[in-house]
Amino acid sequence: MPAVQDWLASFANAKFVVTDSFHGMVFSIVFGKPFIVISNKDRGAARFESLLKKLNASDKLIDSTSVLMSGLVKINEIKSLDFRNLELEKEKSLFFLKDYL
Repeated sequence: MPAVQDWLASFANAKFVVTDSFHGMVFSIVFGKPFIVISNKDRGAARFESLLKKLNASDKLIDSTSVLMSGLVKINEIKSLDFRNLELEKEKSLFFLKDYL
């Protein structure tokens, strides 16, 4: 396993990310990298779906590597994340926390 800083650097330096990890998806978002997520039902697909739905990015979730390998998903045609949706969700979270605390 790589050191945490090396693992994070791999996201920061990536041109494109393919992952089945929730944290991999989150760090792709944090670093503003184009990405695609392979659904992993054993590791909680609902959390992938929930976050991507909030960001209006459900099209970034595929259900298997075979979809990726079949050519049905064209990496160069995957649109970038609309960061306005991310900012809106961050604002909602801050309002929730302020009301809660």
